[in-house]
Amino acid sequence: MVRLFKLVATNGDIEWVITNDLKQGSVHFIQKASEVRWQIEQMHRELKQLTGLEQCQCRKARSQRNHLACCYQA
Repeated sequence: MVRLFKLVATNGDIEWVITNDLKQGSVHFIQKASEVRWQIEQMHRELKQLTGLEQCQCRKARSQRNHLACCYQA
């Protein structure tokens, strides 16, 4: 069983959110969770654009982790 929420932004945009967590029944909680997810998405986009995160050509997992750590510090 899932629950469907319709979120309407102040500018009229509509976003549909489906969740299987039936304990969370308030639209306010779903809106806050959606805002947090959007902030995480923005952070990842900025990291990719500003630090060269995608340009890693390493094959070993340890080297990839080091590259990511350097990008986060930059």
